[in-house]
Amino acid sequence: MLIASYNKEQLGDVLLTVVAPDAAAQSCEKKGNVVRIFDVESGQTTGYNFFNASKIISGLETKKGQIFLDNGQVDALNEALKENGFSSELVVDEKPKFVVGYVEKSEEHPDSDHLHVTSIKVDDEHLQIVCGAPN
Repeated sequence: MLIASYNKEQLGDVLLTVVAPDAAAQSCEKKGNVVRIFDVESGQTTGYNFFNASKIISGLETKKGQIFLDNGQVDALNEALKENGFSSELVVDEKPKFVVGYVEKSEEHPDSDHLHVTSIKVDDEHLQIVCGAPN
């Protein structure tokens, strides 16, 4: 997972990145112009904040909101991580965020009066998904 967001007007020249789901207890460490946010219990990184981000990635000044980073931009961020004493661990996330599946089967959920258990085929994978749609 790699989600990036930038809004100079509201946050200043800071690129926010998310690399893992939030943790119940988080902490952070700052080195130079980079802040690492991590899960206190496991030590797993959950995100980074890159200060003076427009010096790392050109063209950010016109961006507002989520940014889809390419390989070159991620390489530049990884270099900034190394320069500031962190491990370079960012990876381009090219997985689609929206997929279409075929509903092969839908049955009433045994413990609910409004949920359904569905069997969905997405590409060559079969998924079981509980949903609230009546159809």
